Amino acid sequence: MRLPNSSHESHPWVIARIAPDFRLLDVWALPAQGSLEEFDSFLELSASIDPTDAKSRTSRLLFSVRLRVGSWLGWDDVTEERPIPGCTETTLRDRLPEELWGSAEEPELGDALKVAGGFVPLYRTDQEWAAEIS
Repeated sequence: MRLPNSSHESHPWVIARIAPDFRLLDVWALPAQGSLEEFDSFLELSASIDPTDAKSRTSRLLFSVRLRVGSWLGWDDVTEERPIPGCTETTLRDRLPEELWGSAEEPELGDALKVAGGFVPLYRTDQEWAAEIS
């Protein structure tokens, strides 16, 4: 379910501190229930989902088309460093506060999240986990 952007902006998220130059497009509530004690389980489940093997034929088609076009145009070449729009940095990792360095080692990302250049974990707190794709 879509939520107003203010529901995200009213919380002091780490991602807002390290990416103030990014524009929040929209906020969605995931159809998940649980407590903060179950956050690890939620992250492990999320990392295991393979969107290219979804039940939805439309979803599989969209991911298949995206991966094919990305391959043709070189979008997913991990050796190609692309700058963050509007600056010279190529990763948000350089903006992390020192206390968050190495905090996102778990959960192990499944192969599904390694497609299209691969998501790279950035940080993990008790209630927040972020990864980036360049």
